[in-house]
Amino acid sequence: MTKRSAPMLIILAALGFGACESQPIEAGNDGGAMHDGATPASDAPSAPATDAPPAQTYPTREAYCEGEGPPIVLTPQGGTACTGLIAQVAFRYAICSCEAFDGVGDISTDGFDHTQSGYDPTNPGSGAAVGVNAELTSVGAVLVGGPLSIGGALGLDLVAQASVRGTLGCGGPVTHQDDLTIAKDAFVAGDFRGAGTLTIDGTLTQPAGNDVYSLDSDIHAREEAPVNIPAPCDCSEEKIYDIAGLVHAQRAQNDNAAIALDPSSLVGMVTGEKRVKLPCGRFYLHGIQGVASLVLEIEGRVALFVAGTLEITGGLRVELAPGAELDLFIEEGLKITGDLNLGDKQAPARTRVYVGGAERIQLIGGSALNGNLYAPRAELASTGELEVFGALFARRLSVVGDLSVHYDRAILDVGAKCTTETAGSPPPECNDCRDCGNQACVDGHCGACSVDADCCAPLLCREGRCVAPIL
Repeated sequence: MTKRSAPMLIILAALGFGACESQPIEAGNDGGAMHDGATPASDAPSAPATDAPPAQTYPTREAYCEGEGPPIVLTPQGGTACTGLIAQVAFRYAICSCEAFDGVGDISTDGFDHTQSGYDPTNPGSGAAVGVNAELTSVGAVLVGGPLSIGGALGLDLVAQASVRGTLGCGGPVTHQDDLTIAKDAFVAGDFRGAGTLTIDGTLTQPAGNDVYSLDSDIHAREEAPVNIPAPCDCSEEKIYDIAGLVHAQRAQNDNAAIALDPSSLVGMVTGEKRVKLPCGRFYLHGIQGVASLVLEIEGRVALFVAGTLEITGGLRVELAPGAELDLFIEEGLKITGDLNLGDKQAPARTRVYVGGAERIQLIGGSALNGNLYAPRAELASTGELEVFGALFARRLSVVGDLSVHYDRAILDVGAKCTTETAGSPPPECNDCRDCGNQACVDGHCGACSVDADCCAPLLCREGRCVAPIL
């Protein structure tokens, strides 16, 4: 099995990923660093947030908007970070669950790259890996369009037909009551037991004492060796992004004044529909709450920081202009009653949503989630048929109804335009591939990979670079 790895450049030491920091930025009284754990919304300042004098290494709005690439934001420790580097490390999997993944309904993932072509439902691509740190149980059919990695000792429990278009790694037994097909190798720290046919096109590796007890099997080759499957998803406290800290770092230094945006303007909305246009920039709000339908019109490269919980009864829609992109950071929770329509399914990599709190997030069938959702402390639940263009990362996944995720592999390159000048100073040393923006960390320095084990799983080493596991 491969170890974790990541694409090139630098990530944020300040967020527990070995982020690179620039020279300190002096924040106002509101700008203190916030660390792991959400801060109550009541701590938000009552006075409007305005632009603070920019530090030399933190570009003004004018300078920033003349360039290109993802937004540059403040880190909790006062350095700077490029949001593209945050995204490409966070969303290496189409689905990642820090705990269990429970499915009642069909589950499928496939992949495409919106910069190369649009999504083609008649020819679904691969490279859409699934990672689960505990166990995966599913009553419906399962089709994984890439590797499947399960770190927990309870393993994999399948009722209906299933296939994995990649390598299977499982830290426990595999139970299947219907046919199970694995297109590559399988590393399983337990028995296979099932009433259906087990097909493995590669090599099956199991520890001594474990065997295959399926009704029928067709296995290309077998080996006996110890099997250790690391937890695939980055869920330990030191690896979880400090969302609350990112939000609070922007309270005193943002671009609100440039567009006369009152940070309290979206608190207590009671109108039928509220439309807000956001041009290129980094903006802060004390909160977004109300009984209304909110439409965010994103016209450029935008980072929006929301204190407290984003809670709307009436619906939320995010509209992206051509070439625009949004990084939405929510300090605590996300609660939407009504239609949820985020982003552009033709380019899911351009919308990224980060939620810092532990409150359950409910997605209702019919919602249009066309982006990447990161909620490492929250349970993510869906009811009814749900189609996602992008990626899901949550503490736990509970799915009642069919779930299909179309992973936009372009997310792995959204930090490509994060240059040393805009992202901060490169770290003198790296600890692992996450510090290198998903590329290899070799002898303490970011460099070219030699083998798959140099890369952050599920990425693979190809010609010195860590890339998506495309078949």
